[in-house]
Amino acid sequence: MSEFIGTKLTMNLGERSYDIIVKSGSLENLYQFARLDRRVAVVTDSGVPAQYAQMVADQCKDAHIITVPQGEASKSFKILESVLKQMLEFGMGRG
Repeated sequence: MSEFIGTKLTMNLGERSYDIIVKSGSLENLYQFARLDRRVAVVTDSGVPAQYAQMVADQCKDAHIITVPQGEASKSFKILESVLKQMLEFGMGRG
C-alpha cells in the first residue's frame, strides 16, 4: 500500500464525525477515500466547472449529477427539496 502524503482533518462530532482529506490528485483517485461501487449522487453548484462533477461521476458504478444554482439563495429548503426529489427519482434510498 502506498504511503499517504497529504492532510487528514477529523471533524469530531461524536456519531456524526467525518474526515476531510486534502491531497493532491485526490479527485482523480476517490476510490481511495470513498465507496464508489454503489449508486452515488454527485451534488455540485453551477459555479464549479462541470468537468469536476463528471470526473467524480465517471469513477462511480452508478452516478447521477445534481447541479444547484450558485450562491447563498441555494441554501434553502426549496433547493433541498429539489435535490432530495432528484435523488428519489434516481432510485436512491436510505440504504
